[in-house]
Amino acid sequence: MPQTTVQISTGTATVHFDQAGSGPGLVLVHGTTANREQWQHLTEHTKSHRTVVSPDYSGSGLTRDAGGPLTLADLATEVVAAVDAAGLDSFDLVGHSLGAVVGALVAADHPNRVRRLVLHAGWVHPDTRFQHETAHWVRLLRADPALFVDYLPLMAFGPRFWHSATPELITGITSEVLQALDVEGAIRQIELDAQADITDRLSDITARTLVVTSRHDRLIDCTQQRTLVSGIHGASQIGLDAGHAAPIEDLRVRRCRLGLPGRTGMTASDTATTTVPPPIAAPRRERHARRGAVSVHADDSHHRVRRRCVAGEHQPRSARRGERDIVGGQRLPVDLRQLHGTHRQLG
Repeated sequence: MPQTTVQISTGTATVHFDQAGSGPGLVLVHGTTANREQWQHLTEHTKSHRTVVSPDYSGSGLTRDAGGPLTLADLATEVVAAVDAAGLDSFDLVGHSLGAVVGALVAADHPNRVRRLVLHAGWVHPDTRFQHETAHWVRLLRADPALFVDYLPLMAFGPRFWHSATPELITGITSEVLQALDVEGAIRQIELDAQADITDRLSDITARTLVVTSRHDRLIDCTQQRTLVSGIHGASQIGLDAGHAAPIEDLRVRRCRLGLPGRTGMTASDTATTTVPPPIAAPRRERHARRGAVSVHADDSHHRVRRRCVAGEHQPRSARRGERDIVGGQRLPVDLRQLHGTHRQLG
């Protein structure tokens, strides 16, 4: 596996990363307690036409440093070090959760290198609830890491996942996450979560940016998403019928497009027999929400249209037929084809 060394605030870090494929650069930045393996499915999907780089940053995977408190600048420096070692001059970047915050900082620090930016489940600054949540995570980890891992699905997944999840699937997920978990590294990252603030850097981002919001995200609320979109010039926003860990909620196809710690523990028979209710399209009149309005979606239980937190824009007819994946050049899965908002501008 490729690796490189770089100086961060606590000393020297040895950064390990995966590199696959050839073509324009695509950098994938994982979230809290995860590692580069969360991107294995997206890597397989894009490596035929992209040079895909997915680093472990400090506290995760194989990357090692001197320990101590982490800063956003540390993790951004490690990501850029991996990109440099891979020989990429310019690149698109996709970040999930803490990886979205780190990715935003990379884009702010290197406006001439980051072409396009996709941020899923990121935030601008930690509010009181978020800080209380992360403090609870740390207490669970220090008391018993298994308690923390058992809590993760409740925090991370949305209703569509739970409609089809089985006890065996949950056990598989939690077992693999627990096996891969670096407890002290996770605590360092979570403590960084609680203080990670990019308010003053959003205006420095010039990359074409798409903010991906999960409708059932219990961790990152609508206010954070609106602040992120409004703070980045020209940013667009789309919504997912999913929770914070959107990437593995569609059990039918097991496509990991945005990331979650570890693998799903699913087998071929799981994907063949598990069904998920299809996404419900909003009424036609709502699919053409006027520019600047709040976009809408259909309520899963009663098919009623409600206003949500995604800032809506007119959706071209071609988007409803299925646009190209903004990072992979392939057709979007049905969930993304039916999203509100203009995702085509990043294509």
